[in-house]
Amino acid sequence: MPKLNVFLLIYGILMIAMGIHGFVSKGSVASLVAAGSVGAIIIGTVALYKTNPRPARIIGAVVSLLTLGMEGSKLLNKPVFYPHGLAAGLSVIAFVWLGAGHLLAQRDRPRRDEQG
Repeated sequence: MPKLNVFLLIYGILMIAMGIHGFVSKGSVASLVAAGSVGAIIIGTVALYKTNPRPARIIGAVVSLLTLGMEGSKLLNKPVFYPHGLAAGLSVIAFVWLGAGHLLAQRDRPRRDEQG
């Protein structure tokens, strides 16, 4: 299993765990639904990677970017490490790693005009 898939599994599990923690500690259904959905989608992209790697990586990048936007804005309003800082940090790592992988794959792919 590629290292990125391992990271994405950990990211997804942590997001689900943070959603459960938010629900149990503060009664936040929104945290449970939002973080649980993000975690489930990210874990789903790991499973999808085996049959459709490109859509899986695109979905993962979009979800991590959306999560970064949401958690980043909350982090600016209330600068605390947990949960917003952790979620934003994990989202940055996921988005950058997925983006770098895409760019490297594009660089290594032969161009249409060179193929003849």
